[in-house]
Amino acid sequence: MSQPWTFPVPKRLNTSKRQQTAEEEYWKYNFPIIIQNRGAINCISFTATQPYYYAVASSTQLELYDPVTNKPTKRIGKFLNTVYDANIRADGKLIIAGSQDTVVRAIDVARNSILRNFRGHKMAVHVSKFMTETQAFSASDDATIRTWDLSQEAEIRQYTGHKDNIRAGVFDASHPNMLISGSHDNTIKLWDVRTHKEVDSFDHGLAVDALLSRGTIIISAGGKDVKVWDMLAGKLMHTIKHTKEVVGLSFDGSKSRLFTAGLDRVVKVFEITAYKHVHSIGFPAPVSSISLSPNNSHLVVGMTNGMLSIQTRKINESETRENNAMYYETKTLISPSVVKADAVIEHARKYRFQETLDELIQLAEAPEQISTLMGYIEILDRSKELVWTLSSRNDVALFNILKFIQKYITHPNYSFVVRKILNIILDIYGTVLQTSEQGKELFNNILNEVRKEINFEKQLLEASGVIECIIANN
Repeated sequence: MSQPWTFPVPKRLNTSKRQQTAEEEYWKYNFPIIIQNRGAINCISFTATQPYYYAVASSTQLELYDPVTNKPTKRIGKFLNTVYDANIRADGKLIIAGSQDTVVRAIDVARNSILRNFRGHKMAVHVSKFMTETQAFSASDDATIRTWDLSQEAEIRQYTGHKDNIRAGVFDASHPNMLISGSHDNTIKLWDVRTHKEVDSFDHGLAVDALLSRGTIIISAGGKDVKVWDMLAGKLMHTIKHTKEVVGLSFDGSKSRLFTAGLDRVVKVFEITAYKHVHSIGFPAPVSSISLSPNNSHLVVGMTNGMLSIQTRKINESETRENNAMYYETKTLISPSVVKADAVIEHARKYRFQETLDELIQLAEAPEQISTLMGYIEILDRSKELVWTLSSRNDVALFNILKFIQKYITHPNYSFVVRKILNIILDIYGTVLQTSEQGKELFNNILNEVRKEINFEKQLLEASGVIECIIANN
């Protein structure tokens, strides 16, 4: 006899929400403020000091935005042609801007008046950045780079070598004698401002539209690829893919996260130790520019259709403590009696792990301060920031670290930590240091210290064997 038919019970779908990762939670901004402009957003630039005003360039307009109201407070300068790039000086008092009319302008923000007009380029200027308080550089579609003296309103030097439009340029204060440029001839070039010569070149493979640098690392964007280069090793380290052309790059305030923006309408976030993708943010139109405030409170994104997206997040005290655990741990570690304690703690507060380590290595010349340094290294290791902190170093900082290793490699209390640092240094810089005479000398000194310790250990083992024989005979 057949079984009576029953209506099948539908399977219940799993409606539980996926738990957000820590990165997704941190980069969770408020609903965006959208402002429509007349043309594509070509540039966004934040001041380096509070209250973090930001300049936005669109078509012939260059406007300064208030970070509290997120509305334009004033229109900067008067442009008859498209403004392509603008950079606010560290003190927030001057803006340097390049435009389609080939002129580079230095503008007084408070008075909203043009202080200097720099002429020399033959075609549109797409890059204009400050180098120091009194010097700036620009790059143009005429394939030249020019440096300018603001005090004299004069050209300092012209750099030639690119064969096509130059659309990206970087000056990194950690390398004050170097300029980096990216061109549509597919190359990234490094220039020495002392000798005024090209010192190195990398082939991106496609037209370069954006550049960033951090220490000895260069990040270039061109086509669908973002590439990470090591200046010291002279080689490609990583490649990041988008589905369409990448036109914008930005670091977060601590330079521990990389933001890439492309015509695929997506901004991707990567952590910069292994360049792992940790978060994505979608936008309604292709993205043309991006920038973050130094405290990560504002994410400002410009789009090709003229839309400006301003996303904010509140930086309150409890969140600051939660997301700056390393700072509070470091502050507890460093006693106020430590020389330069305030400077060290300030570096830690701003996520300047490398500067904090360098300061503590210098202070460790005094034996009573070595425990503070070792404690900080353990904090970095526990927070998985040690590899990043030791990477991207110039020769001076690297040699100071090697001298520290030489001094404490055989110390019974600290050798375990020091060996860990030495292994990281060998992994990152092993091939590079082989070409440096000073690097070879320091490595030989470390090797001699290790050999001395091995010989000492052998002598102890021999003595131990003799003592054991005596005890056995008795």
